[in-house]
Amino acid sequence: MNVSLPPYTYDDAYRAAFERVVPPLVEAFKPDVLVTQLGCDTHATDPLAHFALTTKTYRYLARALHDLAHSTAGGKWVATGGGGYQIYAVVPRAWTIYFAELAGGSTPTVLPAEWVERAHAEGAQELPDSFDDHGVILPPGRREEVDERAAAAAQETVARVFPYFGLR
Repeated sequence: MNVSLPPYTYDDAYRAAFERVVPPLVEAFKPDVLVTQLGCDTHATDPLAHFALTTKTYRYLARALHDLAHSTAGGKWVATGGGGYQIYAVVPRAWTIYFAELAGGSTPTVLPAEWVERAHAEGAQELPDSFDDHGVILPPGRREEVDERAAAAAQETVARVFPYFGLR
């Protein structure tokens, strides 16, 4: 499902749209297996998508998708990696968060020193110090605009798609 979210969509707005659209549709569809593409080009530092998500939302999504796989598909979940252009600062953290959820594990608070050293040796410039980002600061006034536009986009998706599944 594609929800046409606005630029600067941040964690809370993204989660609200996800909750409004995704679980009801997955539950109505009743998949035999949940197949997801877990891209991370929605991260605040990614140069292409112009979203403002943090790895905290990837952690939230990992849990939510895992729960959906169990509630709708007997626990069967095929998760593939995907887009993301911050190959040192974001992609490894995001995919590790998802993999940890899939495997029933957890991530440490700080990034492993060995990995940080290797990433720097391979050319990484600035790296975060932990798996979870510390937050994103949006331009003044942007949060309210994003909240309104993201909610409207989710509602538009609901209005156009839900009737096909007998949902409101």
